[in-house]
Amino acid sequence: MDSILGVRDRKAKIPHCKVGSKEMAGQAYCGVDVAKATLSACVLIGTAEKGKVKEFENGERGYQALMDWAKRVAGEATVRFCVEATGRYSWGVSEYLATTGEKLSVPNPARVKAYGVSAGILNKTDPADARTIAMFARALTQNAWRAPTPAERRLEELARRIEALERERQREKIRLQQPGLDKLVQRSIRRMQRTLEREIARFEEAVREHIAAQPEMKENERLLRSIPGIGEKTAWWFLATVRDVRAFPKAKAVMAYIGLSPCQHESGSSIRKRAHIGRTGGRMLRKVLYMAAKAAILHNALVREFGERLLAKGKPWKVVVVACMRKLATIAFGVCRTQTTFTCT
Repeated sequence: MDSILGVRDRKAKIPHCKVGSKEMAGQAYCGVDVAKATLSACVLIGTAEKGKVKEFENGERGYQALMDWAKRVAGEATVRFCVEATGRYSWGVSEYLATTGEKLSVPNPARVKAYGVSAGILNKTDPADARTIAMFARALTQNAWRAPTPAERRLEELARRIEALERERQREKIRLQQPGLDKLVQRSIRRMQRTLEREIARFEEAVREHIAAQPEMKENERLLRSIPGIGEKTAWWFLATVRDVRAFPKAKAVMAYIGLSPCQHESGSSIRKRAHIGRTGGRMLRKVLYMAAKAAILHNALVREFGERLLAKGKPWKVVVVACMRKLATIAFGVCRTQTTFTCT
C-alpha cells in the first residue's frame, strides 16, 4: 500500500483537512476500487494513514459482504463510501449502496487520479487505488450520489447503444470511400450499412416507446421540444444525461456537469491562453447541443439575439456557437425545472 520510496506516500498531506479536527472525529471512509470481477476496499478511520484492506466479489453477495465488513471495521464511526466510476462495472455496487441508504459518492476518476498525484502516491495496484480513493473522500467534500431510476437507466442504455451504432455506421461509410475496393468487400460494407440502419431505427423506436410509457419523461420531452432548436435526439440526450434537473441547485451546476463550464488559463502577465470549456462529462450531449445551437441561432429569437450581440463584440464564430450551447442548455434546464413551456418574450 505504501509507495516504493515509502516516506512520500506515508506522510502525504491531506488538503482541506486538519489532522485531529472535530469534523473528522467519528468518521470512517471506505474507498472502493472496481475491477471486472473484484472490488478492492480500503477503510480509513478518522485521520489514520493506514487502513484495513480487503477484496470482494463484484456481485450482489460481494456488495453485502463489503458493506458489512466496512461497518465492522469502522466500529462506532459513521462510514462514508466512495466508489470508483468505471461505467457498467461500478453500477452494481454503487446502486446497491445507494438503495440501502449508505452515504455514497461516485467522483470523476480524473479528480481522484489528480489527487493521488498531488499526494505523492506512486504505487498503482488495486489496494493502493482503494486507499487513494478513501483519502480523496476524506480530503474533499463530495456530493451525495443519487442512483438513477430503472427508467432513467434504461433510457441511458438505449441512447448509448444508438450512439455506438451510429459510430459504426460512420466507420462503414468511411471504409466504402476507400479507392480500389474489391466488389465483394463493397457488397459486404453496404450490407452492413443496411443492417446498422435497421438497428438504429429499431432502437430509436424503442426510445420513443420508453419515453411515451413514462409520464414525467414524456412531459419533459414535450417541454424541451417546445424550445426552437431542440429536436428529438437533443431532448433524448438531455434527459439521459441530466436525468433529474431537481438534483441541481442552479443552471451553472448543470453546465459543470455536462462539461460546458468556461475554463480560463492565465498566469502573471505573460500567459494568456484561450479560454475553453471543461469537457468533464456529457460528450454526446455536447455533440447534439452543438448542432442544436446552430439551428437555434437561425430559428430561436432569444438565442439569435444573444449570438448577434457576441458577434458584434468581435467574438469568433465557434465561441459564439459554444456560448449559444450554454444558453440553450440553460433554457432547457429552466423549462424542465419550472415545468413551463418555452415562450420567447
